[in-house]
Amino acid sequence: VPIAMFDRDMCYIAASRRWISDYDFAIFQWRGVSHYELFPDLPARWRLIHQRALAGEVVAHPDDRFDRADGTVQWLRWEVRPWYQDGQQGGIIIFTEDISERKVFEQRILQLNAELEHRVQDRTAELEDSVMKLQQALATAEDLRRALREQAIRDPLTGLFNRRFLEESMSHELARARRTEANLGVV
Repeated sequence: VPIAMFDRDMCYIAASRRWISDYDFAIFQWRGVSHYELFPDLPARWRLIHQRALAGEVVAHPDDRFDRADGTVQWLRWEVRPWYQDGQQGGIIIFTEDISERKVFEQRILQLNAELEHRVQDRTAELEDSVMKLQQALATAEDLRRALREQAIRDPLTGLFNRRFLEESMSHELARARRTEANLGVV
């Protein structure tokens, strides 16, 4: 991982191979050189973070957007902490990890999640519409069934019950008379 160690004047003392390769330090002498000389376009907020760490504070960020001078965007997880020698603060150590790829994946997951949510909402609306239409069709079918039943047991001219109704009613009434041992009369 990229790690660099600085003295209290922010001059380089040591750096990991990853730091050296990430920042192309292999092509020049960097030990003893000020971090601010090597990175003159460093945002002021970074200088404030360095000052806080030089004052003894540990400062960290899990996912920080870093707009580079060339216009590219880099996402970093970083930590800046003081280091001590013989009870005295000797400077700070900066740890950084490029999490740009992870952020791209996270953004893609958020985008896919939003698309999926939209599809679910659309499908839910379609299903709710289908359920409503089905309920209307069932209600219409029940109305038709009742209307057909009425047509089947009533005379269309007089509206009086017909022979079919008599046959259905008679079988029910006979069964009830048997159960209750009652008499049954037909007029």
